[in-house]
Amino acid sequence: MAVRVTKPQSRSLSSPKISARAQRLVRSPVQRRPAAAKAARTVTADRYEVASPQVAQRAQALTATGASAPAIDLQQGMSGPEVLALQEALVSLGYMTEAQVQTGPGIFGPRTFAAVQAFQADWGVPATGYYGPLTREALTKALAGQPKPKPSPGTWDGTTPAPGTTNPQGWVPTSPPVKGDPAHRSAALYDQVINQFAVGVNPRYAPRNGNTYCNIFVWDVTRAMGAEIPHWVGANGQPVGVGEGVELDANATNVWLHQHGAEYGWRQVSAAEAQALANQGYPTVASWRNPGGIGHVGIVRPGSDNGHGPALAQAGAQNFNYGHVYDVFPLNGTEFWVNDAGAVSPQPAPQPPPPAPPPAPPVSAGAPEIDLARGATGPEVEALQRALVKLGFMTLAEMDTGPGIFGPRTEAALKKFQAAHGVPDTGYYGPLSRAALKAALAGGSPAPSFQVPEVDLEYGATGPQVEQLQRTLVHLGFMTQAEMDTGPGIFGPRTQAAVKAFQAAWGVPTTGYFGPLTREAMAKALAGV
Repeated sequence: MAVRVTKPQSRSLSSPKISARAQRLVRSPVQRRPAAAKAARTVTADRYEVASPQVAQRAQALTATGASAPAIDLQQGMSGPEVLALQEALVSLGYMTEAQVQTGPGIFGPRTFAAVQAFQADWGVPATGYYGPLTREALTKALAGQPKPKPSPGTWDGTTPAPGTTNPQGWVPTSPPVKGDPAHRSAALYDQVINQFAVGVNPRYAPRNGNTYCNIFVWDVTRAMGAEIPHWVGANGQPVGVGEGVELDANATNVWLHQHGAEYGWRQVSAAEAQALANQGYPTVASWRNPGGIGHVGIVRPGSDNGHGPALAQAGAQNFNYGHVYDVFPLNGTEFWVNDAGAVSPQPAPQPPPPAPPPAPPVSAGAPEIDLARGATGPEVEALQRALVKLGFMTLAEMDTGPGIFGPRTEAALKKFQAAHGVPDTGYYGPLSRAALKAALAGGSPAPSFQVPEVDLEYGATGPQVEQLQRTLVHLGFMTQAEMDTGPGIFGPRTQAAVKAFQAAWGVPTTGYFGPLTREAMAKALAGV
Protein backbone atom coordinates (compact mmCIF):
# COMPACT_ATOMS: atom_id res chain seq x y z
CA MET A 1 0.00 0.00 0.00
CA ALA A 2 1.36 3.41 -0.88
CA VAL A 3 2.44 5.57 2.05
CA ARG A 4 0.66 8.90 2.32
CA VAL A 5 3.02 11.83 2.52
CA THR A 6 2.26 14.09 5.49
CA LYS A 7 0.14 16.93 4.22
CA PRO A 8 1.87 20.32 4.42
CA GLN A 9 0.26 23.55 5.49
CA SER A 10 -2.44 24.71 3.12
CA ARG A 11 -1.25 27.08 0.40
CA SER A 12 -2.59 28.62 -2.75
CA LEU A 13 -2.57 26.48 -5.86
CA SER A 14 -0.60 29.19 -7.60
CA SER A 15 2.10 29.15 -4.92
CA PRO A 16 5.40 31.02 -5.38
CA LYS A 17 7.27 27.71 -5.58
CA ILE A 18 5.08 26.32 -8.35
CA SER A 19 5.17 29.60 -10.26
CA ALA A 20 8.92 29.82 -9.84
CA ARG A 21 9.43 26.37 -11.29
CA ALA A 22 7.08 27.16 -14.14
CA GLN A 23 9.04 30.36 -14.86
CA ARG A 24 12.26 28.34 -14.86
CA LEU A 25 10.69 26.01 -17.41
CA VAL A 26 9.86 28.96 -19.65
CA ARG A 27 13.35 30.42 -19.23
CA SER A 28 14.96 27.07 -20.03
CA PRO A 29 18.34 27.38 -21.75
CA VAL A 30 16.70 26.07 -24.91
CA GLN A 31 16.88 29.51 -26.52
CA ARG A 32 20.67 29.22 -26.48
CA ARG A 33 20.66 25.88 -28.29
CA PRO A 34 21.10 25.53 -32.03
CA ALA A 35 17.79 25.39 -33.89
CA ALA A 36 18.26 21.72 -34.78
CA ALA A 37 18.35 20.79 -31.11
CA LYS A 38 15.17 22.60 -30.11
CA ALA A 39 12.94 19.58 -30.74
CA ALA A 40 14.80 17.48 -28.16
CA ARG A 41 13.91 17.12 -24.50
CA THR A 42 16.53 16.43 -21.84
CA VAL A 43 15.65 15.17 -18.37
CA THR A 44 18.17 14.91 -15.56
CA ALA A 45 17.86 14.29 -11.84
CA ASP A 46 17.99 17.97 -10.94
CA ARG A 47 16.51 19.82 -13.91
CA TYR A 48 13.88 19.63 -16.60
CA GLU A 49 14.89 21.47 -19.76
CA VAL A 50 12.05 22.44 -22.04
CA ALA A 51 12.83 22.20 -25.71
CA SER A 52 9.48 22.49 -27.47
CA PRO A 53 6.80 25.18 -27.80
CA GLN A 54 4.21 22.78 -26.30
CA VAL A 55 6.20 22.38 -23.10
CA ALA A 56 6.80 26.11 -22.87
CA GLN A 57 3.07 26.71 -23.27
CA ARG A 58 2.38 24.24 -20.49
CA ALA A 59 4.88 26.01 -18.24
CA GLN A 60 3.21 29.33 -18.98
CA ALA A 61 -0.14 27.77 -18.02
CA LEU A 62 1.27 26.57 -14.70
CA THR A 63 2.49 30.09 -13.97
CA ALA A 64 -0.90 31.58 -14.77
CA THR A 65 -3.26 29.11 -13.13
CA GLY A 66 -1.27 26.96 -10.70
CA ALA A 67 -1.84 23.21 -10.39
CA SER A 68 -4.38 21.54 -12.65
CA ALA A 69 -5.51 18.03 -13.62
CA PRO A 70 -3.80 16.83 -16.84
CA ALA A 71 -6.22 16.13 -19.66
CA ILE A 72 -4.46 12.98 -20.94
CA ASP A 73 -3.95 9.55 -19.40
CA LEU A 74 -0.57 8.96 -17.75
CA GLN A 75 1.28 5.98 -16.33
CA GLN A 76 4.64 5.00 -14.87
CA GLY A 77 7.48 5.33 -17.36
CA MET A 78 6.06 8.39 -19.13
CA SER A 79 7.61 11.87 -19.05
CA GLY A 80 6.82 15.39 -20.19
CA PRO A 81 4.96 18.53 -19.19
CA GLU A 82 1.70 16.74 -18.39
CA VAL A 83 3.52 14.56 -15.87
CA LEU A 84 4.96 17.72 -14.33
CA ALA A 85 1.44 19.17 -14.11
CA LEU A 86 0.30 16.01 -12.31
CA GLN A 87 3.22 16.24 -9.89
CA GLU A 88 2.42 19.90 -9.17
CA ALA A 89 -1.20 18.99 -8.44
CA LEU A 90 -0.09 16.24 -6.06
CA VAL A 91 2.26 18.67 -4.30
CA SER A 92 -0.53 21.22 -3.88
CA LEU A 93 -2.75 18.54 -2.30
CA GLY A 94 -0.04 17.19 0.00
CA TYR A 95 0.61 13.82 -1.67
CA MET A 96 4.13 14.75 -2.84
CA THR A 97 6.76 17.13 -1.55
CA GLU A 98 8.74 19.67 -3.55
CA ALA A 99 11.88 17.66 -2.80
CA GLN A 100 10.35 14.50 -4.25
CA VAL A 101 9.39 16.29 -7.46
CA GLN A 102 12.92 17.68 -7.77
CA THR A 103 14.33 14.12 -7.96
CA GLY A 104 12.59 13.74 -11.31
CA PRO A 105 10.45 16.69 -12.45
CA GLY A 106 8.27 15.64 -15.37
CA ILE A 107 9.18 11.97 -14.94
CA PHE A 108 6.47 9.48 -13.87
CA GLY A 109 8.66 7.34 -11.62
CA PRO A 110 8.04 5.32 -8.43
CA ARG A 111 7.53 8.41 -6.23
CA THR A 112 4.87 9.80 -8.53
CA PHE A 113 3.30 6.34 -8.83
CA ALA A 114 3.10 6.01 -5.02
CA ALA A 115 1.64 9.51 -4.68
CA VAL A 116 -1.04 8.75 -7.28
CA GLN A 117 -1.91 5.53 -5.43
CA ALA A 118 -2.20 7.42 -2.12
CA PHE A 119 -4.47 10.01 -3.73
CA GLN A 120 -6.61 7.30 -5.34
CA ALA A 121 -7.00 5.44 -2.04
CA ASP A 122 -8.15 8.65 -0.33
CA TRP A 123 -10.63 9.54 -3.07
CA GLY A 124 -12.28 6.15 -3.57
CA VAL A 125 -10.59 5.41 -6.90
CA PRO A 126 -8.99 1.97 -7.52
CA ALA A 127 -5.41 2.41 -6.31
CA THR A 128 -3.72 1.24 -9.52
CA GLY A 129 -1.22 4.10 -9.85
CA TYR A 130 -2.57 4.73 -13.38
CA TYR A 131 -3.82 8.26 -14.06
CA GLY A 132 -6.99 7.88 -16.14
CA PRO A 133 -10.55 9.26 -16.34
CA LEU A 134 -11.60 8.32 -12.79
CA THR A 135 -8.48 9.79 -11.23
CA ARG A 136 -8.72 12.89 -13.44
CA GLU A 137 -12.28 13.51 -12.27
CA ALA A 138 -11.30 13.05 -8.61
CA LEU A 139 -8.24 15.28 -8.99
CA THR A 140 -10.33 18.03 -10.57
CA LYS A 141 -12.72 17.88 -7.61
CA ALA A 142 -9.87 17.88 -5.11
CA LEU A 143 -8.23 20.92 -6.72
CA ALA A 144 -11.60 22.69 -6.65
CA GLY A 145 -11.74 22.18 -2.90
CA GLN A 146 -14.53 19.58 -2.85
CA PRO A 147 -14.52 17.15 0.13
CA LYS A 148 -13.34 13.56 -0.19
CA PRO A 149 -16.09 10.99 -0.78
CA LYS A 150 -17.09 8.78 2.10
CA PRO A 151 -16.42 5.08 1.46
CA SER A 152 -19.64 3.20 0.78
CA PRO A 153 -19.97 -0.53 1.62
CA GLY A 154 -20.60 -2.80 -1.31
CA THR A 155 -18.32 -1.12 -3.84
CA TRP A 156 -14.96 -2.77 -3.16
CA ASP A 157 -12.83 -4.00 -6.06
CA GLY A 158 -9.96 -5.65 -4.16
CA THR A 159 -7.40 -2.87 -4.68
CA THR A 160 -7.95 -0.99 -1.41
CA PRO A 161 -8.69 -2.51 2.03
CA ALA A 162 -11.96 -1.39 3.62
CA PRO A 163 -11.97 0.36 6.99
CA GLY A 164 -11.82 -2.12 9.86
CA THR A 165 -9.88 -4.79 7.91
CA THR A 166 -6.23 -3.82 8.32
CA ASN A 167 -5.35 -4.64 11.94
CA PRO A 168 -1.89 -6.30 11.72
CA GLN A 169 -2.61 -8.23 14.93
CA GLY A 170 -3.84 -11.28 13.07
CA TRP A 171 -5.16 -13.06 16.15
CA VAL A 172 -7.71 -10.26 16.69
CA PRO A 173 -10.94 -10.38 14.62
CA THR A 174 -11.69 -7.66 12.07
CA SER A 175 -14.75 -5.39 11.75
CA PRO A 176 -15.44 -5.27 7.99
CA PRO A 177 -18.25 -3.08 6.62
CA VAL A 178 -19.65 -5.70 4.19
CA LYS A 179 -21.13 -8.90 5.65
CA GLY A 180 -22.90 -11.88 4.13
CA ASP A 181 -26.28 -13.23 5.18
CA PRO A 182 -26.76 -17.03 5.23
CA ALA A 183 -30.42 -16.48 4.34
CA HIS A 184 -29.56 -14.48 1.21
CA ARG A 185 -26.51 -15.77 -0.62
CA SER A 186 -25.39 -14.23 -3.91
CA ALA A 187 -22.19 -14.22 -5.96
CA ALA A 188 -22.14 -10.41 -6.03
CA LEU A 189 -22.23 -10.11 -2.24
CA TYR A 190 -19.67 -12.92 -1.76
CA ASP A 191 -17.42 -11.09 -4.23
CA GLN A 192 -17.72 -7.86 -2.24
CA VAL A 193 -17.04 -9.59 1.08
CA ILE A 194 -13.79 -10.99 -0.36
CA ASN A 195 -12.77 -7.80 -2.17
CA GLN A 196 -13.15 -5.57 0.90
CA PHE A 197 -10.15 -7.32 2.48
CA ALA A 198 -7.91 -6.51 -0.56
CA VAL A 199 -5.69 -9.42 0.41
CA GLY A 200 -3.03 -8.59 -2.18
CA VAL A 201 -2.16 -5.25 -0.53
CA ASN A 202 -3.58 -5.48 2.99
CA PRO A 203 -0.83 -5.15 5.65
CA ARG A 204 -2.77 -7.55 7.89
CA TYR A 205 -1.74 -10.46 5.66
CA ALA A 206 1.78 -9.35 4.67
CA PRO A 207 4.34 -12.12 5.41
CA ARG A 208 6.62 -11.07 8.27
CA ASN A 209 8.98 -12.58 10.82
CA GLY A 210 8.83 -15.92 9.00
CA ASN A 211 5.02 -16.12 9.32
CA THR A 212 2.28 -16.18 6.69
CA TYR A 213 -1.43 -15.63 7.25
CA CYS A 214 -3.51 -17.88 4.98
CA ASN A 215 -5.59 -19.12 7.93
CA ILE A 216 -6.25 -15.56 9.16
CA PHE A 217 -7.58 -14.49 5.76
CA VAL A 218 -9.91 -17.50 5.63
CA TRP A 219 -11.07 -16.76 9.17
CA ASP A 220 -11.79 -13.14 8.26
CA VAL A 221 -13.76 -13.94 5.08
CA THR A 222 -15.81 -16.84 6.47
CA ARG A 223 -16.57 -14.89 9.64
CA ALA A 224 -17.80 -11.96 7.54
CA MET A 225 -19.94 -14.42 5.54
CA GLY A 226 -21.61 -15.73 8.71
CA ALA A 227 -20.03 -19.18 8.27
CA GLU A 228 -16.94 -18.87 10.44
CA ILE A 229 -14.02 -21.25 10.13
CA PRO A 230 -12.58 -20.23 13.49
CA HIS A 231 -9.07 -19.25 14.43
CA TRP A 232 -9.70 -19.74 18.18
CA VAL A 233 -11.44 -22.94 19.28
CA GLY A 234 -12.37 -24.54 22.60
CA ALA A 235 -11.90 -28.12 23.76
CA ASN A 236 -14.89 -29.33 21.72
CA GLY A 237 -13.94 -27.49 18.54
CA GLN A 238 -16.38 -24.63 19.16
CA PRO A 239 -15.41 -21.06 18.17
CA VAL A 240 -14.35 -19.03 21.22
CA GLY A 241 -13.09 -15.52 21.94
CA VAL A 242 -9.51 -14.31 21.58
CA GLY A 243 -7.23 -16.09 24.05
CA GLU A 244 -9.98 -18.39 25.35
CA GLY A 245 -8.83 -21.53 23.54
CA VAL A 246 -6.17 -22.63 21.07
CA GLU A 247 -5.27 -21.11 17.72
CA LEU A 248 -5.60 -23.12 14.51
CA ASP A 249 -2.93 -23.06 11.82
CA ALA A 250 -3.68 -24.30 8.30
CA ASN A 251 -3.13 -27.98 9.12
CA ALA A 252 -5.27 -27.72 12.26
CA THR A 253 -7.95 -25.94 10.20
CA ASN A 254 -8.10 -28.97 7.90
CA VAL A 255 -8.46 -31.25 10.92
CA TRP A 256 -11.23 -29.00 12.28
CA LEU A 257 -13.13 -29.22 9.00
CA HIS A 258 -13.00 -33.03 9.12
CA GLN A 259 -13.88 -33.35 12.82
CA HIS A 260 -16.27 -30.43 13.39
CA GLY A 261 -17.06 -28.85 10.03
CA ALA A 262 -20.37 -30.67 9.60
CA GLU A 263 -21.64 -29.28 12.92
CA TYR A 264 -21.23 -25.78 11.48
CA GLY A 265 -22.56 -26.41 7.96
CA TRP A 266 -19.34 -27.33 6.12
CA ARG A 267 -19.09 -30.33 3.79
CA GLN A 268 -16.43 -31.63 1.42
CA VAL A 269 -17.03 -31.29 -2.35
CA SER A 270 -15.19 -31.72 -5.65
CA ALA A 271 -13.26 -28.94 -7.36
CA ALA A 272 -16.03 -28.50 -9.95
CA GLU A 273 -18.69 -28.33 -7.23
CA ALA A 274 -16.60 -25.84 -5.29
CA GLN A 275 -16.51 -23.41 -8.22
CA ALA A 276 -20.19 -23.86 -9.02
CA LEU A 277 -21.23 -23.25 -5.41
CA ALA A 278 -18.92 -20.25 -4.99
CA ASN A 279 -20.57 -18.83 -8.11
CA GLN A 280 -23.89 -19.03 -6.26
CA GLY A 281 -22.47 -17.07 -3.34
CA TYR A 282 -21.75 -19.89 -0.89
CA PRO A 283 -18.53 -19.54 1.16
CA THR A 284 -16.05 -22.09 -0.17
CA VAL A 285 -12.44 -22.93 0.71
CA ALA A 286 -9.51 -24.96 -0.60
CA SER A 287 -7.57 -26.79 2.12
CA TRP A 288 -4.38 -28.86 2.08
CA ARG A 289 -2.95 -30.67 5.04
CA ASN A 290 0.84 -30.83 4.70
CA PRO A 291 2.31 -33.84 6.50
CA GLY A 292 5.68 -32.11 6.66
CA GLY A 293 4.68 -28.52 7.38
CA ILE A 294 1.82 -26.23 8.36
CA GLY A 295 -0.39 -26.71 5.29
CA HIS A 296 -2.36 -24.13 3.34
CA VAL A 297 -5.91 -22.82 3.05
CA GLY A 298 -7.52 -20.26 0.72
CA ILE A 299 -10.85 -18.84 -0.41
CA VAL A 300 -12.53 -20.19 -3.56
CA ARG A 301 -14.18 -17.13 -5.05
CA PRO A 302 -16.71 -16.50 -7.82
CA GLY A 303 -15.00 -17.03 -11.16
CA SER A 304 -14.09 -19.87 -13.49
CA ASP A 305 -11.65 -22.76 -13.76
CA ASN A 306 -9.06 -21.85 -16.40
CA GLY A 307 -7.39 -25.27 -16.32
CA HIS A 308 -5.49 -24.37 -13.16
CA GLY A 309 -8.37 -25.09 -10.80
CA PRO A 310 -11.15 -22.95 -9.30
CA ALA A 311 -10.73 -19.19 -8.87
CA LEU A 312 -8.84 -18.34 -5.67
CA ALA A 313 -8.11 -15.48 -3.28
CA GLN A 314 -5.40 -16.21 -0.75
CA ALA A 315 -2.84 -15.03 1.76
CA GLY A 316 0.41 -16.91 2.23
CA ALA A 317 3.87 -16.73 0.71
CA GLN A 318 2.05 -15.01 -2.18
CA ASN A 319 -0.95 -12.76 -1.51
CA PHE A 320 -3.40 -12.19 -4.36
CA ASN A 321 -7.07 -11.40 -4.78
CA TYR A 322 -7.62 -13.39 -7.96
CA GLY A 323 -5.68 -16.43 -9.09
CA HIS A 324 -6.37 -20.15 -9.37
CA VAL A 325 -6.02 -23.01 -6.91
CA TYR A 326 -3.39 -25.08 -8.70
CA ASP A 327 -1.13 -22.09 -9.22
CA VAL A 328 -0.21 -22.52 -5.54
CA PHE A 329 -1.84 -25.68 -4.14
CA PRO A 330 -0.52 -29.18 -4.95
CA LEU A 331 -2.43 -31.25 -7.50
CA ASN A 332 -2.62 -34.14 -5.04
CA GLY A 333 -4.16 -33.75 -1.60
CA THR A 334 -6.03 -30.46 -2.01
CA GLU A 335 -9.58 -30.60 -0.62
CA PHE A 336 -12.57 -28.34 -1.21
CA TRP A 337 -15.16 -27.46 1.43
CA VAL A 338 -18.36 -25.44 1.16
CA ASN A 339 -20.92 -24.08 3.60
CA ASP A 340 -24.17 -24.19 1.62
CA ALA A 341 -26.57 -24.29 4.57
CA GLY A 342 -28.01 -20.90 3.57
CA ALA A 343 -30.30 -19.89 0.72
CA VAL A 344 -29.46 -18.30 -2.60
CA SER A 345 -31.25 -15.00 -3.22
CA PRO A 346 -33.45 -14.97 -6.33
CA GLN A 347 -31.67 -13.36 -9.22
CA PRO A 348 -33.26 -10.89 -11.66
CA ALA A 349 -34.12 -12.21 -15.09
CA PRO A 350 -31.02 -12.19 -17.27
CA GLN A 351 -30.81 -9.39 -19.82
CA PRO A 352 -29.39 -9.95 -23.27
CA PRO A 353 -25.70 -9.05 -23.17
CA PRO A 354 -24.49 -6.05 -25.15
CA PRO A 355 -22.60 -6.79 -28.34
CA ALA A 356 -19.11 -7.89 -27.43
CA PRO A 357 -16.25 -5.83 -28.84
CA PRO A 358 -13.93 -7.70 -31.17
CA PRO A 359 -11.37 -9.56 -29.07
CA ALA A 360 -7.87 -8.21 -28.96
CA PRO A 361 -5.32 -10.52 -30.57
CA PRO A 362 -3.76 -12.69 -27.84
CA VAL A 363 -0.20 -12.00 -26.81
CA SER A 364 1.83 -15.15 -27.27
CA ALA A 365 4.83 -16.30 -25.29
CA GLY A 366 8.04 -15.27 -26.98
CA ALA A 367 11.38 -13.56 -26.57
CA PRO A 368 10.82 -9.78 -26.98
CA GLU A 369 13.18 -8.11 -29.43
CA ILE A 370 13.61 -4.98 -27.33
CA ASP A 371 15.40 -4.49 -24.02
CA LEU A 372 13.14 -4.30 -20.95
CA ALA A 373 13.61 -3.27 -17.33
CA ARG A 374 11.50 -2.84 -14.23
CA GLY A 375 8.90 -0.13 -14.79
CA ALA A 376 8.36 -0.98 -18.48
CA THR A 377 4.82 -1.71 -19.68
CA GLY A 378 3.12 -2.98 -22.82
CA PRO A 379 2.71 -6.09 -24.99
CA GLU A 380 6.44 -6.83 -25.05
CA VAL A 381 6.41 -7.16 -21.26
CA GLU A 382 3.36 -9.43 -21.45
CA ALA A 383 5.13 -11.62 -24.03
CA LEU A 384 8.09 -11.90 -21.64
CA GLN A 385 5.77 -12.80 -18.75
CA ARG A 386 4.02 -15.50 -20.80
CA ALA A 387 7.39 -16.96 -21.76
CA LEU A 388 8.42 -17.08 -18.09
CA VAL A 389 5.10 -18.74 -17.21
CA LYS A 390 5.56 -21.28 -20.01
CA LEU A 391 9.05 -22.12 -18.76
CA GLY A 392 7.94 -22.42 -15.12
CA PHE A 393 9.66 -19.36 -13.65
CA MET A 394 6.41 -17.48 -13.03
CA THR A 395 2.85 -18.58 -12.23
CA LEU A 396 -0.29 -17.34 -13.97
CA ALA A 397 -1.45 -15.91 -10.65
CA GLU A 398 1.73 -13.83 -10.41
CA MET A 399 1.31 -12.62 -13.99
CA ASP A 400 -2.37 -11.80 -13.43
CA THR A 401 -1.44 -9.29 -10.72
CA GLY A 402 -0.04 -7.04 -13.47
CA PRO A 403 -0.15 -8.38 -17.04
CA GLY A 404 2.05 -6.24 -19.25
CA ILE A 405 3.64 -4.48 -16.26
CA PHE A 406 7.31 -5.16 -15.44
CA GLY A 407 7.00 -5.11 -11.66
CA PRO A 408 8.78 -6.91 -8.78
CA ARG A 409 7.27 -10.33 -9.59
CA THR A 410 8.39 -10.17 -13.21
CA GLU A 411 11.84 -9.00 -12.15
CA ALA A 412 12.14 -11.86 -9.62
CA ALA A 413 11.02 -14.43 -12.22
CA LEU A 414 13.51 -13.08 -14.76
CA LYS A 415 16.32 -13.28 -12.21
CA LYS A 416 15.49 -16.94 -11.57
CA PHE A 417 15.50 -17.64 -15.30
CA GLN A 418 18.84 -15.87 -15.69
CA ALA A 419 20.41 -17.79 -12.81
CA ALA A 420 19.17 -21.09 -14.22
CA HIS A 421 20.53 -20.32 -17.71
CA GLY A 422 23.96 -18.94 -16.88
CA VAL A 423 23.07 -15.29 -17.43
CA PRO A 424 24.00 -12.64 -14.83
CA ASP A 425 20.90 -12.39 -12.64
CA THR A 426 20.45 -8.63 -12.91
CA GLY A 427 16.70 -8.64 -13.57
CA TYR A 428 17.36 -6.62 -16.76
CA TYR A 429 16.17 -8.17 -20.02
CA GLY A 430 18.86 -7.52 -22.60
CA PRO A 431 20.78 -9.34 -25.36
CA LEU A 432 22.11 -12.18 -23.16
CA SER A 433 18.70 -12.90 -21.62
CA ARG A 434 17.04 -12.65 -25.05
CA ALA A 435 19.39 -15.26 -26.53
CA ALA A 436 18.90 -17.58 -23.55
CA LEU A 437 15.11 -17.17 -23.66
CA LYS A 438 14.97 -17.95 -27.39
CA ALA A 439 17.05 -21.09 -26.85
CA ALA A 440 14.86 -22.20 -23.93
CA LEU A 441 11.63 -21.66 -25.88
CA ALA A 442 13.01 -23.39 -28.97
CA GLY A 443 14.00 -26.42 -26.93
CA GLY A 444 10.39 -27.10 -25.97
CA SER A 445 11.53 -28.73 -22.75
CA PRO A 446 9.12 -29.02 -19.82
CA ALA A 447 9.28 -26.39 -17.13
CA PRO A 448 12.49 -26.80 -15.11
CA SER A 449 10.53 -26.56 -11.87
CA PHE A 450 8.72 -29.82 -12.70
CA GLN A 451 11.71 -32.06 -13.57
CA VAL A 452 13.22 -34.81 -11.44
CA PRO A 453 17.02 -34.61 -11.01
CA GLU A 454 18.89 -37.54 -12.58
CA VAL A 455 21.65 -37.61 -9.96
CA ASP A 456 21.64 -38.52 -6.27
CA LEU A 457 21.68 -35.56 -3.88
CA GLU A 458 22.21 -35.13 -0.16
CA TYR A 459 22.57 -32.48 2.53
CA GLY A 460 25.35 -30.04 1.62
CA ALA A 461 25.08 -30.49 -2.16
CA THR A 462 24.83 -27.38 -4.35
CA GLY A 463 24.17 -26.55 -7.98
CA PRO A 464 21.46 -26.59 -10.64
CA GLN A 465 20.38 -30.16 -9.86
CA VAL A 466 19.57 -29.11 -6.28
CA GLU A 467 17.61 -26.13 -7.59
CA GLN A 468 15.73 -28.51 -9.90
CA LEU A 469 14.84 -30.67 -6.90
CA GLN A 470 13.69 -27.61 -4.94
CA ARG A 471 11.47 -26.40 -7.80
CA THR A 472 9.86 -29.82 -8.01
CA LEU A 473 9.23 -29.88 -4.26
CA VAL A 474 7.65 -26.41 -4.52
CA HIS A 475 5.44 -27.59 -7.38
CA LEU A 476 4.33 -30.66 -5.41
CA GLY A 477 3.62 -28.58 -2.31
CA PHE A 478 6.30 -29.90 0.02
CA MET A 479 8.27 -26.67 0.02
CA THR A 480 7.25 -23.04 -0.33
CA GLN A 481 8.80 -20.60 -2.77
CA ALA A 482 9.84 -18.48 0.20
CA GLU A 483 11.70 -21.45 1.70
CA MET A 484 13.45 -22.13 -1.59
CA ASP A 485 14.41 -18.48 -1.97
CA THR A 486 16.43 -18.62 1.26
CA GLY A 487 18.96 -20.81 -0.56
CA PRO A 488 18.21 -21.67 -4.20
CA GLY A 489 20.52 -24.45 -5.36
CA ILE A 490 21.68 -25.23 -1.81
CA PHE A 491 20.67 -28.53 -0.14
CA GLY A 492 20.24 -27.17 3.36
CA PRO A 493 17.95 -27.97 6.30
CA ARG A 494 14.79 -26.66 4.59
CA THR A 495 15.39 -28.76 1.48
CA GLN A 496 16.19 -31.81 3.60
CA ALA A 497 12.99 -31.33 5.63
CA ALA A 498 10.98 -31.01 2.39
CA VAL A 499 12.54 -34.21 0.99
CA LYS A 500 11.72 -36.04 4.23
CA ALA A 501 8.12 -34.80 4.10
CA PHE A 502 7.81 -36.02 0.51
CA GLN A 503 9.34 -39.39 1.41
CA ALA A 504 6.94 -39.83 4.33
CA ALA A 505 3.97 -39.04 2.11
CA TRP A 506 5.08 -41.51 -0.59
CA GLY A 507 6.16 -44.43 1.57
CA VAL A 508 9.89 -43.95 1.03
CA PRO A 509 12.30 -44.23 4.02
CA THR A 510 12.55 -40.73 5.48
CA THR A 511 16.31 -40.35 5.24
CA GLY A 512 16.39 -36.93 3.61
CA TYR A 513 18.66 -38.45 0.95
CA PHE A 514 17.53 -38.07 -2.67
CA GLY A 515 18.32 -41.39 -4.32
CA PRO A 516 16.74 -43.96 -6.66
CA LEU A 517 13.67 -44.72 -4.48
CA THR A 518 12.84 -41.04 -3.99
CA ARG A 519 13.51 -40.29 -7.68
CA GLU A 520 11.07 -43.02 -8.73
CA ALA A 521 8.40 -41.79 -6.30
CA MET A 522 8.83 -38.18 -7.43
CA ALA A 523 8.46 -39.16 -11.09
CA LYS A 524 5.19 -40.89 -10.19
CA ALA A 525 4.03 -37.84 -8.24
CA LEU A 526 4.65 -35.57 -11.23
CA ALA A 527 2.86 -38.02 -13.50
CA GLY A 528 -0.13 -38.07 -11.17
CA VAL A 529 0.19 -41.81 -10.53
